[in-house]
Amino acid sequence: MKKIAYILTDSRLGGTERFLLKIVKRLLLTGEYDIAVFTLIGDGTLNSILSRMNIRNKNLRFTKLNSLKNFFKLKEAVSDFKPDFIHSFLFHANYFSAHLKKQLKYPKLIVSERCLDLNKNVLKIKLTKYYSRIADLVTAVSEEVMELLMTRESIPKEKIILLKNGIDQEDYLFTGKSTFRSEFNLSENSFLIINIARFRKEKGHHNLIYSFKEFLKEYPDSYLILTGEGEAEGSIKKLVLNNNLSSRVIFTGTRNDVMNLLKGSDLAVNSSLEEGFSAFNLEAILSETPLILTDTGGNKELIKAGLGLGTGSSPEEIKDVMARFMKNRDSYSRSLSEKRKIMLESFSFKKIMKRLEEIYE
Repeated sequence: MKKIAYILTDSRLGGTERFLLKIVKRLLLTGEYDIAVFTLIGDGTLNSILSRMNIRNKNLRFTKLNSLKNFFKLKEAVSDFKPDFIHSFLFHANYFSAHLKKQLKYPKLIVSERCLDLNKNVLKIKLTKYYSRIADLVTAVSEEVMELLMTRESIPKEKIILLKNGIDQEDYLFTGKSTFRSEFNLSENSFLIINIARFRKEKGHHNLIYSFKEFLKEYPDSYLILTGEGEAEGSIKKLVLNNNLSSRVIFTGTRNDVMNLLKGSDLAVNSSLEEGFSAFNLEAILSETPLILTDTGGNKELIKAGLGLGTGSSPEEIKDVMARFMKNRDSYSRSLSEKRKIMLESFSFKKIMKRLEEIYE
């Protein structure tokens, strides 16, 4: 039985954390893996879910990510598990895992890059080069992330494997009518725009707020649904308040009923300033909810495939594409089932798991 230690920077639920949950669930079903998950910071939401799944886990609750004392806490926890593989996700977890690899020597190390990080400073670039040299393998979530790793971080192409997000419709079985509108006392005639993302600067929530404000002038019976949590949530709520949009913008917090939300919405908008490869995009296509997405990172692959309407990231550009969609809503909606079929064939999570199990051989 192979022992795999997963190390993640944050224990709050975002795209990476949900991706990990799908991985461990499927690996455990094979009966061939012993798994432990270690998180460095955050409120422990991910750890609570893992505990309910009876998966070994520990939230180390680092107060500082550059502390030597905290590194030894992680080393002790991982050493007790004695993994065959360490698989880490995102910058700080990757950096700590490289040090573990050097000190423990026996585990193979896979580091996963899931962000463009277009404004990465010189120090972070050097540290990414450092831990990528130590790693046995680097995975990239999209073609653009892979290209950046080769050009900016000078990582050899043969050391990088493309491991995109994927989706299985079995994870999102949904029957009956969405209860989302009734939950928030919203009319069936109101137009609902939804965004599901962690509240971080690069997710572009501020631009979406400004574009929605202008959109409301033409379509006043509309609401913006923001689902997620994160460090920028407070500033986005303040922005909504300052623009007198509190009655039209709904913050749902973290939700586990993604299909219920999407099935109750009329339009999904990914407003990211930069994006590795968002699961929200795939979930929207699966639910046959029309999708608008900014022309960045992994989003470009979906736009190129005709699976969503592309836009620039400015408020004016997002608003213009939303308005264009409204004028052609019926014709666009007729192609949603075909887009769903193409997406399921191109981004199957079963294919991703097959590739991942080959990596763990």
